Amino acid sequence: MKPWLVSAIVLLISFSCRQDDDSDCWPADPKRNSDAVTIKQGLWGDVWLYEGDFAPICASGSITPVERTIHIYQQATRKDAEVFEGTLIFFKTVKTDLIATTTSNAKGFFEVYLEPGIYSVFVQEGDSLYANRGTADGINTVTISEGQVAELLFEITYARYF
Repeated sequence: MKPWLVSAIVLLISFSCRQDDDSDCWPADPKRNSDAVTIKQGLWGDVWLYEGDFAPICASGSITPVERTIHIYQQATRKDAEVFEGTLIFFKTVKTDLIATTTSNAKGFFEVYLEPGIYSVFVQEGDSLYANRGTADGINTVTISEGQVAELLFEITYARYF
């Protein structure tokens, strides 16, 4: 077989699932639940679980809204939390005050009233607390202002791969 023909076939296969709108190559995001919010102050959000292959050319993984227990702590930094050995996203304990606990529904939606302040949000995964975002200022932080409702899309991503 001629080398240019092999190259042409490889290119064709590589880009065969790429569409202009990527509708067949990337899982659709679930619907956000902003229309379900009833609180006037606090935090609302959605919890989505990413599973499977999210390779950049043609992902075949899934994004699913999930029911989870959500723990909201007073703002916590890495110094305030103990991780399981060999991981940076699964926590054994958080040493700041637990402020609230709530549960997302089957559509992934949750809401909770909170006083103004800065909080760290974790999702219960088995015996662990899970949070995959953070800065020097804190782990997965949200800021609640007087009379405002903050929004959080909590993406559980440990089961996805590239």
